[in-house]
Amino acid sequence: MQSVFMENIFIKEIVINGSLRRTIGMLAFLILVSFGAYIYIPLLFTPVPVTLQTFFVILAGAMLRKKDSILSQCLYVAFGMFGWPVFSQITGGWMKLAGPTGGYIVGFIFGAAIIAWLIEVFTANNKLNFNTIAFSMLCGILVIYLFGATWLGFVLRLSVAHAVKLGVAPFILPDFLKIVLAAIIYKSMNEKQRIIFK
Repeated sequence: MQSVFMENIFIKEIVINGSLRRTIGMLAFLILVSFGAYIYIPLLFTPVPVTLQTFFVILAGAMLRKKDSILSQCLYVAFGMFGWPVFSQITGGWMKLAGPTGGYIVGFIFGAAIIAWLIEVFTANNKLNFNTIAFSMLCGILVIYLFGATWLGFVLRLSVAHAVKLGVAPFILPDFLKIVLAAIIYKSMNEKQRIIFK
């Protein structure tokens, strides 16, 4: 009887601790993605700036469960939509979502989700390594590009080629470097069993 009682206590503790870790992870990446918006480089030839946000978005996808990564980015979008200055160039409000860069912001949700899903698939099949981690993050970035460039083209009435020229091409090299660095960080932490948010 006592062993059953102790087992129940142990299980409850795991559930509580696990929920707490996941909550901390979601809030941490909500803050980090918001912080990433404050580190930006405006480009004269496009309304889309270079920011650190995508770096933290791809890490969120890797380090959080799929549901948690989606929720963290949904919270980010919601806070920004209701006026908190968490979007690029220290702005907030629903008009930012309706503007040229709104597609990238919404794309964060789907980009993080696809990364989390691919990481789970590769982990379940015992194929998680640097290449598959980087591939997962690349897929997430491509999803963000898809949403971002599509909306950019729609708002500014651009051709597909022009939307890609303004909304994708300038960010390929910076995002490649972000992917490499994020993959190294995630792989190192995963090998040392320091991924604490799942």
